[in-house]
Amino acid sequence: AYKEVLYHSFINNLPDNIITDVQFHHYNIDNFKTIITNSIGKYYKYVVMSFDNKEVISILENIPNDKLLLIDWNIHFNSSNNFVVQDFGKAFNQALIGAIDLFRKYNTIEFIYPDYTNHPLETLTYFKKFCKENQFPFKIITNPKEFKVEKNKAYISVSDRILGVFLEQCKEKNLEPGVDIGLLSYNDTPMKKFIYKGISVVSTDFKELGTKGAEFITKGEPMQYCVATNLILRESL
Repeated sequence: AYKEVLYHSFINNLPDNIITDVQFHHYNIDNFKTIITNSIGKYYKYVVMSFDNKEVISILENIPNDKLLLIDWNIHFNSSNNFVVQDFGKAFNQALIGAIDLFRKYNTIEFIYPDYTNHPLETLTYFKKFCKENQFPFKIITNPKEFKVEKNKAYISVSDRILGVFLEQCKEKNLEPGVDIGLLSYNDTPMKKFIYKGISVVSTDFKELGTKGAEFITKGEPMQYCVATNLILRESL
């Protein structure tokens, strides 16, 4: 859902005479290579959401720097690239610090990082750093089948699939989010302010990501920009 926000912001800030094709690599390097290879020379500009695979760099070298914009993940770019990205490390750590008093309501913090996710591992590094520096007991769960909500625990989730499981288990066990149990979700979506009594999130501004991407297309100027990551507190934490 958050990528839809990015996409519609991008499209809505482009003139009507610009035609945009959208193709999905699904984090699959073979798909990615095919898409890029087949598109060389067909487009005026290329906006690419990169991912963690060592072959990405060599594939992107086929696109001239002045025509390429890397978005979202600050990976596989150098000082000569154009990019509009978010910070999954230090900015995430600052967001956790902003919620430190709420985390102290709970006995431990568990980070749900399912093995199917493509979320940057950098976030886990800074999560562990935050917990150790502030003496929070913590655990990282990679197998979603092991996720069982328990009273007096706070959870951080990078997957909206887990959000549904969390709320379902809270209902079954009669646990009140924000009181008996806490949840901080990654990536805001239009619905998260309305789900339950509101889901607390750490999120970049996906509308701004889209707007800056459109600016690269329309102005034709070099761009290197990091969109802020914010903590939005609601009732779930």
